[in-house]
Amino acid sequence: MRAMLLTGHGGEDRLRFTDALPIPSPGPDEVLIRIAASSVNNTDINTRIGWYAGGANALGTEPEGAGWGGSALHFPRIQGTDIAGTIVATGAGVSEARIGERVIVQPCLVSLAGETHVSPWIASEMDGGFAEYALAPSADCHAVETALSDYELAALPCAYGTAANMIEQAGIHGDDRVLITGASGNVGIAALLLARLKGAEVHCVAAPEKWEALEALGAKTCYPRDLKRAPAGRDGFTAIIDLVGGESWPGLLDHLVPHGRLVISGAIGGAEVTVDLRKLYLNNWSLLGRTQQTRSSFLSLIGHVNAGRLSPPIHWVYPLESHAEAQREFQKKTHLGKIIIDVTA
Repeated sequence: MRAMLLTGHGGEDRLRFTDALPIPSPGPDEVLIRIAASSVNNTDINTRIGWYAGGANALGTEPEGAGWGGSALHFPRIQGTDIAGTIVATGAGVSEARIGERVIVQPCLVSLAGETHVSPWIASEMDGGFAEYALAPSADCHAVETALSDYELAALPCAYGTAANMIEQAGIHGDDRVLITGASGNVGIAALLLARLKGAEVHCVAAPEKWEALEALGAKTCYPRDLKRAPAGRDGFTAIIDLVGGESWPGLLDHLVPHGRLVISGAIGGAEVTVDLRKLYLNNWSLLGRTQQTRSSFLSLIGHVNAGRLSPPIHWVYPLESHAEAQREFQKKTHLGKIIIDVTA
Protein backbone atom coordinates (compact mmCIF):
# COMPACT_ATOMS: atom_id res chain seq x y z
CA MET A 1 0.00 0.00 0.00
CA ARG A 2 0.97 3.67 -0.37
CA ALA A 3 1.93 5.59 2.77
CA MET A 4 3.91 8.53 4.06
CA LEU A 5 6.40 7.38 6.69
CA LEU A 6 7.97 9.38 9.48
CA THR A 7 11.43 7.82 9.84
CA GLY A 8 12.60 9.75 12.92
CA HIS A 9 12.38 13.05 14.77
CA GLY A 10 13.62 16.01 12.79
CA GLY A 11 12.86 18.04 9.68
CA GLU A 12 10.86 17.30 6.58
CA ASP A 13 13.68 15.09 5.36
CA ARG A 14 12.39 12.51 7.86
CA LEU A 15 9.21 12.11 5.78
CA ARG A 16 9.47 9.36 3.17
CA PHE A 17 6.80 8.25 0.69
CA THR A 18 6.50 4.57 -0.15
CA ASP A 19 4.18 2.47 -2.29
CA ALA A 20 5.50 -0.89 -1.10
CA LEU A 21 4.07 -1.48 2.38
CA PRO A 22 1.97 -4.59 3.00
CA ILE A 23 -1.70 -4.08 3.82
CA PRO A 24 -2.07 -4.86 7.54
CA SER A 25 -4.43 -7.54 8.85
CA PRO A 26 -6.83 -6.82 11.71
CA GLY A 27 -6.17 -8.55 15.01
CA PRO A 28 -8.72 -9.35 17.71
CA ASP A 29 -11.23 -6.52 18.25
CA GLU A 30 -9.74 -4.54 15.36
CA VAL A 31 -11.01 -3.45 11.97
CA LEU A 32 -9.17 -2.62 8.75
CA ILE A 33 -10.15 0.72 7.21
CA ARG A 34 -9.64 1.75 3.61
CA ILE A 35 -8.81 5.41 4.13
CA ALA A 36 -10.37 8.08 1.94
CA ALA A 37 -8.83 11.16 3.51
CA SER A 38 -6.90 12.52 6.46
CA SER A 39 -5.78 16.05 7.37
CA VAL A 40 -2.86 18.03 8.77
CA ASN A 41 -2.78 19.04 12.45
CA ASN A 42 -0.30 20.78 14.73
CA THR A 43 0.41 17.40 16.28
CA ASP A 44 1.94 16.17 13.01
CA ILE A 45 4.65 18.82 13.21
CA ASN A 46 4.99 18.53 17.00
CA THR A 47 5.42 14.77 16.82
CA ARG A 48 7.90 15.02 13.96
CA ILE A 49 10.21 17.41 15.82
CA GLY A 50 9.86 15.68 19.21
CA TRP A 51 8.10 18.64 20.84
CA TYR A 52 6.06 16.52 23.25
CA ALA A 53 9.17 15.43 25.10
CA GLY A 54 9.47 18.90 26.61
CA GLY A 55 12.54 21.06 26.75
CA ALA A 56 14.33 22.60 23.79
CA ASN A 57 14.76 19.58 21.54
CA ALA A 58 16.75 20.44 18.44
CA LEU A 59 15.74 19.05 15.07
CA GLY A 60 17.46 15.78 14.43
CA THR A 61 17.60 14.62 18.04
CA GLU A 62 15.89 11.49 19.26
CA PRO A 63 14.16 12.75 22.45
CA GLU A 64 12.67 10.31 24.89
CA GLY A 65 8.98 10.59 25.67
CA ALA A 66 8.18 12.36 22.40
CA GLY A 67 4.84 10.63 21.81
CA TRP A 68 1.42 11.64 23.09
CA GLY A 69 1.53 8.86 25.68
CA GLY A 70 4.83 10.02 27.18
CA SER A 71 6.97 7.24 25.72
CA ALA A 72 9.38 7.25 22.82
CA LEU A 73 7.95 6.69 19.35
CA HIS A 74 8.77 3.60 17.32
CA PHE A 75 9.91 4.35 13.77
CA PRO A 76 8.96 4.24 11.04
CA ARG A 77 5.57 5.61 12.04
CA ILE A 78 2.65 6.49 9.77
CA GLN A 79 1.26 9.80 10.99
CA GLY A 80 -2.20 11.19 10.33
CA THR A 81 -4.34 11.58 13.46
CA ASP A 82 -7.49 11.88 11.36
CA ILE A 83 -8.95 8.79 9.71
CA ALA A 84 -12.06 8.87 7.52
CA GLY A 85 -12.87 5.84 5.41
CA THR A 86 -14.67 2.53 5.09
CA ILE A 87 -14.29 -0.68 7.08
CA VAL A 88 -13.17 -3.44 4.68
CA ALA A 89 -12.23 -6.28 7.07
CA THR A 90 -12.78 -7.28 10.69
CA GLY A 91 -10.73 -9.21 13.21
CA ALA A 92 -11.81 -11.84 15.70
CA GLY A 93 -14.51 -10.60 18.02
CA VAL A 94 -15.86 -7.99 15.58
CA SER A 95 -19.04 -8.65 13.60
CA GLU A 96 -18.58 -8.86 9.83
CA ALA A 97 -21.70 -6.71 9.63
CA ARG A 98 -19.40 -3.73 10.20
CA ILE A 99 -17.81 -4.27 6.77
CA GLY A 100 -18.92 -1.43 4.51
CA GLU A 101 -19.53 1.07 7.30
CA ARG A 102 -18.37 4.61 6.64
CA VAL A 103 -16.49 5.64 9.78
CA ILE A 104 -14.29 8.16 11.49
CA VAL A 105 -11.91 7.05 14.24
CA GLN A 106 -11.65 8.72 17.63
CA PRO A 107 -7.89 9.46 17.62
CA CYS A 108 -7.64 9.21 21.40
CA LEU A 109 -8.17 5.44 21.66
CA VAL A 110 -10.24 5.37 24.84
CA SER A 111 -10.97 1.66 24.49
CA LEU A 112 -7.26 0.97 25.15
CA ALA A 113 -6.83 3.25 28.17
CA GLY A 114 -6.75 0.38 30.66
CA GLU A 115 -6.00 0.83 34.35
CA THR A 116 -3.72 3.83 33.79
CA HIS A 117 -6.57 5.80 32.18
CA VAL A 118 -4.04 7.11 29.64
CA SER A 119 -5.21 6.51 26.09
CA PRO A 120 -2.79 5.82 23.24
CA TRP A 121 -3.22 8.03 20.19
CA ILE A 122 -3.56 7.29 16.52
CA ALA A 123 -0.38 8.42 14.67
CA SER A 124 1.67 8.35 17.86
CA GLU A 125 1.37 5.00 19.61
CA MET A 126 -0.02 3.31 16.47
CA ASP A 127 -0.07 4.05 12.75
CA GLY A 128 -2.48 6.63 11.38
CA GLY A 129 -4.19 8.03 8.35
CA PHE A 130 -1.44 9.02 5.91
CA ALA A 131 -1.79 5.68 4.16
CA GLU A 132 -4.26 3.74 2.04
CA TYR A 133 -5.20 1.44 4.94
CA ALA A 134 -5.07 1.55 8.74
CA LEU A 135 -6.00 -0.65 11.66
CA ALA A 136 -8.03 0.65 14.59
CA PRO A 137 -9.92 -0.80 17.55
CA SER A 138 -13.50 -1.45 16.50
CA ALA A 139 -14.77 0.27 19.66
CA ASP A 140 -13.14 3.55 18.61
CA CYS A 141 -14.51 3.50 15.05
CA HIS A 142 -17.81 5.37 14.79
CA ALA A 143 -20.24 4.94 11.92
CA VAL A 144 -21.44 8.14 10.28
CA GLU A 145 -24.58 8.67 8.23
CA THR A 146 -24.12 12.07 6.70
CA ALA A 147 -23.96 13.96 3.44
CA LEU A 148 -20.58 15.39 4.45
CA SER A 149 -17.78 14.63 2.00
CA ASP A 150 -14.78 12.47 2.88
CA TYR A 151 -12.74 15.67 3.07
CA GLU A 152 -15.14 17.18 5.62
CA LEU A 153 -15.20 13.98 7.68
CA ALA A 154 -11.40 13.92 7.70
CA ALA A 155 -11.43 17.41 9.22
CA LEU A 156 -13.24 16.23 12.35
CA PRO A 157 -11.53 13.62 14.58
CA CYS A 158 -8.54 15.50 15.99
CA ALA A 159 -9.49 19.19 15.87
CA TYR A 160 -13.22 18.89 16.40
CA GLY A 161 -12.83 15.99 18.81
CA THR A 162 -10.40 18.08 20.88
CA ALA A 163 -12.75 21.08 20.86
CA ALA A 164 -15.77 18.95 21.80
CA ASN A 165 -13.81 17.53 24.73
CA MET A 166 -12.72 20.98 25.93
CA ILE A 167 -16.29 22.25 25.78
CA GLU A 168 -17.57 19.23 27.70
CA GLN A 169 -14.84 19.42 30.34
CA ALA A 170 -15.32 23.15 30.87
CA GLY A 171 -19.11 22.74 31.07
CA ILE A 172 -19.85 25.31 28.36
CA HIS A 173 -23.58 26.09 28.21
CA GLY A 174 -26.04 28.56 26.77
CA ASP A 175 -25.51 31.21 29.46
CA ASP A 176 -21.75 31.39 28.90
CA ARG A 177 -19.82 34.25 27.37
CA VAL A 178 -16.82 32.46 25.86
CA LEU A 179 -13.49 33.79 24.62
CA ILE A 180 -11.49 31.61 22.21
CA THR A 181 -7.81 32.32 21.57
CA GLY A 182 -6.17 31.11 18.39
CA ALA A 183 -9.68 31.10 16.99
CA SER A 184 -8.67 30.97 13.33
CA GLY A 185 -6.89 27.65 13.82
CA ASN A 186 -8.82 24.47 13.28
CA VAL A 187 -9.43 23.65 16.95
CA GLY A 188 -10.44 27.28 17.41
CA ILE A 189 -12.92 27.15 14.54
CA ALA A 190 -14.28 23.87 15.89
CA ALA A 191 -14.67 25.38 19.37
CA LEU A 192 -16.48 28.37 17.87
CA LEU A 193 -18.95 26.20 15.96
CA LEU A 194 -19.53 23.75 18.81
CA ALA A 195 -19.91 26.47 21.48
CA ARG A 196 -22.47 28.20 19.27
CA LEU A 197 -24.37 24.90 19.05
CA LYS A 198 -24.49 24.99 22.87
CA GLY A 199 -26.08 28.44 22.64
CA ALA A 200 -23.07 30.27 24.11
CA GLU A 201 -22.07 33.79 23.10
CA VAL A 202 -18.64 33.47 21.48
CA HIS A 203 -15.85 36.01 21.12
CA CYS A 204 -12.58 35.35 19.32
CA VAL A 205 -8.93 36.34 19.41
CA ALA A 206 -7.27 36.25 15.98
CA ALA A 207 -5.37 38.31 13.43
CA PRO A 208 -7.60 41.10 12.00
CA GLU A 209 -7.55 39.66 8.50
CA LYS A 210 -9.43 36.61 9.88
CA TRP A 211 -12.19 38.53 11.69
CA GLU A 212 -14.72 38.72 8.87
CA ALA A 213 -14.55 34.97 8.29
CA LEU A 214 -14.88 34.20 12.02
CA GLU A 215 -17.85 36.53 12.36
CA ALA A 216 -19.48 34.75 9.43
CA LEU A 217 -19.05 31.50 11.38
CA GLY A 218 -20.83 32.95 14.42
CA ALA A 219 -18.35 35.03 16.45
CA LYS A 220 -20.00 38.06 18.09
CA THR A 221 -16.80 40.07 18.47
CA CYS A 222 -13.18 39.58 17.48
CA TYR A 223 -10.17 41.03 19.28
CA PRO A 224 -6.50 41.48 18.41
CA ARG A 225 -4.00 39.40 20.35
CA ASP A 226 -3.17 42.20 22.79
CA LEU A 227 -6.80 42.10 24.09
CA LYS A 228 -6.68 45.84 24.91
CA ARG A 229 -10.31 46.32 23.87
CA ALA A 230 -11.61 43.15 25.53
CA PRO A 231 -13.73 43.35 28.71
CA ALA A 232 -11.93 42.37 31.90
CA GLY A 233 -12.57 41.47 35.52
CA ARG A 234 -16.23 41.09 36.47
CA ASP A 235 -17.20 42.34 33.00
CA GLY A 236 -15.08 39.67 31.34
CA PHE A 237 -15.78 36.17 30.11
CA THR A 238 -17.29 33.28 32.04
CA ALA A 239 -15.12 30.78 30.15
CA ILE A 240 -11.96 30.93 28.07
CA ILE A 241 -10.88 28.27 25.57
CA ASP A 242 -7.14 28.78 25.13
CA LEU A 243 -5.14 27.18 22.35
CA VAL A 244 -2.06 29.40 22.38
CA GLY A 245 -0.30 29.79 25.75
CA GLY A 246 2.84 31.92 25.53
CA GLU A 247 4.37 34.73 27.56
CA SER A 248 1.20 36.83 27.47
CA TRP A 249 -0.88 33.97 28.92
CA PRO A 250 -1.02 35.34 32.51
CA GLY A 251 -2.70 38.48 31.18
CA LEU A 252 -5.43 36.33 29.68
CA LEU A 253 -6.63 35.56 33.20
CA ASP A 254 -7.45 39.25 33.73
CA HIS A 255 -10.35 38.75 31.31
CA LEU A 256 -11.90 35.87 33.27
CA VAL A 257 -14.72 36.63 35.71
CA PRO A 258 -14.55 35.32 39.31
CA HIS A 259 -15.51 31.63 39.38
CA GLY A 260 -14.73 31.46 35.64
CA ARG A 261 -13.22 28.47 33.85
CA LEU A 262 -10.24 28.35 31.54
CA VAL A 263 -9.49 25.20 29.55
CA ILE A 264 -6.26 24.88 27.57
CA SER A 265 -5.14 22.41 24.93
CA GLY A 266 -2.25 24.01 23.09
CA ALA A 267 0.92 26.01 23.57
CA ILE A 268 2.01 27.16 20.11
CA GLY A 269 2.79 30.57 21.59
CA GLY A 270 5.11 29.06 24.19
CA ALA A 271 4.90 26.30 26.77
CA GLU A 272 6.20 27.97 29.93
CA VAL A 273 4.35 30.73 31.81
CA THR A 274 4.41 32.41 35.23
CA VAL A 275 1.15 32.75 37.17
CA ASP A 276 0.30 34.77 40.26
CA LEU A 277 -1.32 32.05 42.39
CA ARG A 278 -3.07 34.66 44.54
CA LYS A 279 -5.19 35.62 41.53
CA LEU A 280 -6.00 31.98 40.95
CA TYR A 281 -7.35 31.18 44.40
CA LEU A 282 -8.80 34.59 45.27
CA ASN A 283 -10.90 34.54 42.10
CA ASN A 284 -11.90 30.90 42.55
CA TRP A 285 -10.91 30.13 38.96
CA SER A 286 -10.87 26.64 37.49
CA LEU A 287 -7.89 26.00 35.20
CA LEU A 288 -8.17 22.82 33.14
CA GLY A 289 -5.67 21.15 30.84
CA ARG A 290 -7.47 18.81 28.44
CA THR A 291 -6.31 16.76 25.49
CA GLN A 292 -7.39 13.22 26.38
CA GLN A 293 -10.79 13.01 24.75
CA THR A 294 -13.70 11.29 26.47
CA ARG A 295 -15.98 8.82 24.76
CA SER A 296 -19.01 10.97 25.64
CA SER A 297 -17.58 14.14 24.06
CA PHE A 298 -16.72 12.30 20.84
CA LEU A 299 -20.18 10.74 20.69
CA SER A 300 -21.66 14.23 21.03
CA LEU A 301 -19.57 15.24 18.00
CA ILE A 302 -20.86 12.22 16.05
CA GLY A 303 -24.39 13.26 17.01
CA HIS A 304 -23.88 16.72 15.50
CA VAL A 305 -22.40 15.16 12.35
CA ASN A 306 -25.24 12.70 11.84
CA ALA A 307 -27.82 15.41 12.50
CA GLY A 308 -26.30 17.66 9.85
CA ARG A 309 -25.39 20.45 12.28
CA LEU A 310 -21.68 20.72 11.36
CA SER A 311 -19.97 21.73 8.14
CA PRO A 312 -16.21 22.14 8.71
CA PRO A 313 -14.54 24.62 6.35
CA ILE A 314 -11.86 23.21 4.03
CA HIS A 315 -8.89 25.31 2.91
CA TRP A 316 -7.00 23.10 0.45
CA VAL A 317 -6.52 19.47 -0.59
CA TYR A 318 -3.16 17.80 -1.26
CA PRO A 319 -2.41 14.29 -2.56
CA LEU A 320 -0.60 11.93 -0.20
CA GLU A 321 2.72 12.25 -2.04
CA SER A 322 2.68 16.04 -1.43
CA HIS A 323 2.36 15.75 2.34
CA ALA A 324 5.57 17.71 3.03
CA GLU A 325 4.21 20.56 0.92
CA ALA A 326 0.94 20.38 2.88
CA GLN A 327 2.88 20.71 6.15
CA ARG A 328 4.71 23.76 4.81
CA GLU A 329 1.42 25.38 3.84
CA PHE A 330 0.00 24.56 7.28
CA GLN A 331 2.93 26.18 9.06
CA LYS A 332 2.41 29.49 7.23
CA LYS A 333 -0.73 29.95 9.39
CA THR A 334 -2.41 31.96 6.65
CA HIS A 335 -5.17 29.41 6.01
CA LEU A 336 -8.63 29.28 7.53
CA GLY A 337 -10.08 25.79 7.44
CA LYS A 338 -8.62 22.33 7.16
CA ILE A 339 -5.71 21.25 4.96
CA ILE A 340 -6.77 17.82 3.73
CA ILE A 341 -4.69 14.88 2.55
CA ASP A 342 -6.53 12.95 -0.19
CA VAL A 343 -5.22 9.43 0.25
CA THR A 344 -6.91 8.19 -2.93
CA ALA A 345 -5.44 10.85 -5.28
